[in-house]
Amino acid sequence: MSGELLHSVVEILDSAHQHRYQLSELLASLGELKHQVQQSADNSRNKLKAHFDELKTVLNEALDARLSTLTQEIDSIEETAMTPLGQCEEMIQQGIDNAASVMEEGSLLLKNDPESNLAGIIKFKDNPHTKGLSSLPEIPCRSAVPDITVELRGPLKEKICNMVRREGKVTASAPVQITDLIERPGGLIVHWSEVDDDVDITEFCLQHAYGNIKYNDDANALWHTSYTGSDTQTIVKHLSTNKIYSFRICGRGDPKSAWSAWSLPTTGVTTVPHYQWDCESKAYSTSNEDKTATRITGSLTSVLYSGVPSISSGEQISFRILDSGEKSFDDGVGVSWMDDDADTLRRLGAVCVDTGGKVYVDGQEMKTKLSPIVKGSVLTIKTEPLPNGKVRVSVEANDKEVTFDWKAEAPQGGAAGFSATPMQGMPLSRQFSAHQLYFAMRFTHEDWKIAVE
Repeated sequence: MSGELLHSVVEILDSAHQHRYQLSELLASLGELKHQVQQSADNSRNKLKAHFDELKTVLNEALDARLSTLTQEIDSIEETAMTPLGQCEEMIQQGIDNAASVMEEGSLLLKNDPESNLAGIIKFKDNPHTKGLSSLPEIPCRSAVPDITVELRGPLKEKICNMVRREGKVTASAPVQITDLIERPGGLIVHWSEVDDDVDITEFCLQHAYGNIKYNDDANALWHTSYTGSDTQTIVKHLSTNKIYSFRICGRGDPKSAWSAWSLPTTGVTTVPHYQWDCESKAYSTSNEDKTATRITGSLTSVLYSGVPSISSGEQISFRILDSGEKSFDDGVGVSWMDDDADTLRRLGAVCVDTGGKVYVDGQEMKTKLSPIVKGSVLTIKTEPLPNGKVRVSVEANDKEVTFDWKAEAPQGGAAGFSATPMQGMPLSRQFSAHQLYFAMRFTHEDWKIAVE
């Protein structure tokens, strides 16, 4: 009995220890959240202050410049108007002086016996100043002289105030947030959604950076634009496996609007290796980490498969034709449940598209024909698991697409896409997936170069 009691005490101690450890982890996480709130608040305050200080400087400079311009216009009008008025004033003043001179000269004649000074009187009468007493200079009427005024737009003050009142917006979080990251071979599918009902967003911009980036103002982060458009998900390709990447998203209502604030960075990792061709084939050479295969010899073995069955249901693969050669019967690209046929892809358990654009499902040609496969073509095969055990397949090339439901049945009753031995580098959750496909290509002649992504 005492042994049981002691054991129960030990269990309680273990539980207490585990509970304390879990609480400590929660406390540490809570501390990070508090730090996030405080740091984002400080950053936002500093950003606002810098922005409004800049606005003040720019506005003062603009107002001073406008005031100077208007003042110069007043000075110019004043100078232009005052010049002729000054000239007219000088003329009138000269007339006043002349009249004063005539008055003084006439008074002297009258005082000094004018009757005996007939010659002086005649000279006085012929004096130009005396003759000028009969005319007055003209001055402009008031309407012809500038009456300088300033027209001020009264509503401008209110407009500026209204604009300032609307400048800036404080939000608790960005209006768009990343909601999910799903692993794909050599990439991640990124999902996002709007979280602010008051914002109508029609265009999104997704960026990614290498490493664990916690804040958008991290000076060491090197962001790359991954996607711009109206969709709410995209696949970011060409990522290294088992490496941390950070993602952020923003949006806007229309192309003329400013982008919203960035979402908080979200980190993700893909543990699924990128699509790779089998590098052991003697008929093909591989490059670019085995993502590109080139037909190099005309040996009998002409079908090249992926190294492992790496396409799970719900995923897609794209074949990019980097270079082309001479065409031959039975050549093309596709997917297969098995990799045991080295001669053809027009067979049971395979879907292929030949160089002429014909689609074959389990060896049977479909009525719908796609665009021919030529240099520069991109052919995409998408898969979707169905409840009835089949796989819905969509094959798209350029502007044409064909969709059909494919029965998941390998040749001769084999297990579709199942490998009894572990595949190196492939997560077990994918190795034992119900549907697991190889991708393949078959070309008879040299120079065909195909990349998968």
